[in-house]
Amino acid sequence: MKNFFKSIFGESQPIETSKDHSMCNKDNNPVLENNTNLDTIEDINAGLGIEFGISREELNSILESKGGIRSETNIDNGVFYDNLEFVGKKTEAALFLFTNNKLCKSAYYLKPTLEAHVFNLYNELKERIENKYRKAHNAFEYYEEPYFKDDGYTLQGIENGLITFSSYWFFGNTENKDSISLLINNLLEVEIVFEHGDLMKELVEHLDRKYENDF
Repeated sequence: MKNFFKSIFGESQPIETSKDHSMCNKDNNPVLENNTNLDTIEDINAGLGIEFGISREELNSILESKGGIRSETNIDNGVFYDNLEFVGKKTEAALFLFTNNKLCKSAYYLKPTLEAHVFNLYNELKERIENKYRKAHNAFEYYEEPYFKDDGYTLQGIENGLITFSSYWFFGNTENKDSISLLINNLLEVEIVFEHGDLMKELVEHLDRKYENDF
């Protein structure tokens, strides 16, 4: 579960398209794709046909109808579900975050039967997203020493947090864009994350206010 908590506001956060992405590249690791001029699509959902903005109660009803089981592992502002399927594959877990009882983020965690197949799963999901929407605005593959491309230790490097595979799609014309993120995490799972830009901003501002008295 440790990687789930890390990803809530960590690696799965999309990179703003208005910034210079050169800072994100390691030496000799260029961005694979940088398609910031692609047309945007106004609306995405939270996966599984679930709409952003619904309440916990509405979400529970929808997921129960899909066979989902609410996990005993819970966090502030969010809930985990087990026993769900995403693109016909059993999830390791699914995470849903709320702000003021409005769904603002979802994440689905998929693990292949064989660890070496994680790249096939990543590429399959990336292709599915691109077929439905468009090419990724940004796709990254980079390596930190002592690892390098095709050295035979890619899985180990990912587990150690020194190799990254990730792709990002952005939607809408507002400052706080909705997004889909895809990455391989250090548990060798593929994460697919859906975020509502305005509601995520609301959640972050709420948490900032909540924790400001801790300092």
